[in-house]
Amino acid sequence: MRRIGSLMVGFAVLLGVSGCESKDGGGEKTGAVTLSVFVGGVPAADVAVYLQAPDGSLRAELATDSSGLVAADAPINGMITTTHDIEGYRFIRTIAGLQDGDELEVRFAAASAVVGTPVIVMGSALNGVEEYVVDAGSCGAYLPGDEPVLTLALDLYSTCVNTASTYDVLVTAVDANFEAIAYAVLEDVPLATTTAFMPAWNTIFASQTITLDNGPTGYFDAGGSLIEEGGSFQLYDNAYIDVDRGHAGVTLNMPSNFGYALNSTYFVYDDTAEFFPASFRYGRAAIEESVALDFTTDFYPFIESATFDGAVRPEVTVVGAPADADYVAIRANWEDNGDYTLWNVLLPPDAAGSLRFPELPDGVVPPGSPYHQQFGFYDASYLDGYDELRTGDYAFPEDDYAVRATIVQP
Repeated sequence: MRRIGSLMVGFAVLLGVSGCESKDGGGEKTGAVTLSVFVGGVPAADVAVYLQAPDGSLRAELATDSSGLVAADAPINGMITTTHDIEGYRFIRTIAGLQDGDELEVRFAAASAVVGTPVIVMGSALNGVEEYVVDAGSCGAYLPGDEPVLTLALDLYSTCVNTASTYDVLVTAVDANFEAIAYAVLEDVPLATTTAFMPAWNTIFASQTITLDNGPTGYFDAGGSLIEEGGSFQLYDNAYIDVDRGHAGVTLNMPSNFGYALNSTYFVYDDTAEFFPASFRYGRAAIEESVALDFTTDFYPFIESATFDGAVRPEVTVVGAPADADYVAIRANWEDNGDYTLWNVLLPPDAAGSLRFPELPDGVVPPGSPYHQQFGFYDASYLDGYDELRTGDYAFPEDDYAVRATIVQP
């Protein structure tokens, strides 16, 4: 069993539905299932775990043991759900389609703590700068472009530090249109270093021209980010095409002298529809001077319609689902007096049509309808069908990969 990584919009669970054999020869089919829960990479004890039948009805309430494990005789094709609370947020993860012998994992992030506040010292001030944007992993801050002294005290949280107790810093000078005009990178700075001196500004960029053919009515958003191998910082650029005005090309500008791959994201969306259908393609590949995209082959068609009905256990109905997706992802978010509940579910593609969220004890989900919902079908080049995602029996690619998806946000 491999650990499953994060897959777009924060989903990190193992799910699936497949055929099974009856364990007892009659009645509800059951099988031996284990779930390991980790928080911040550490096994988490006394975490609430709920078993649900295939129709979502609640069957049992359990808890992980001292090793973060729960073992259960679970309904085949049923669901298992676990929750984690952190800093005003409740995260809920549901695993559907349970099979006899499943050994599953759910990994939650731990609360972040400030582990250092180094002073970042940049080079000389540049002309035409609106902001100096400082990034160290997911930690960041900025200085106004007219700041005479380019120094900044940056709070580093544990989530922003490399495994070797070092951090990487990217400083980007952007103009009034937030286009990068210069950048500087400093890698593998020891966490104990109190002052980090950035190297001289670099102004060498590579350009990538992107065109879209056979696009539908709507808008095309081309975006890209350059990432280091470890993913410790990113530099973004993006541009828009109004598809209604001739499918003109756009150009992204990226640093060219690091040999990094390009993390690209291309969106096609219809902002005239009430449920905001969108199709996108993202992945990682070597930088090319030009990319020609065709909506009919490189993207999924738009979902025709989707609705979310009801509170606490919303029912999702979708029309126009693609037939060859690897998995389905659903997200619903609630807010209750400043506290937030984020419920993520991954499902096999044949679950399309109508689906109701599983039953949980009263109080786990706030009353009322969610304020945000998202439903999407995903096809990943590194997956050979849905079962690989459910079991974690795949290797996330170190080199090029691509994912295409079609989503709605009713």
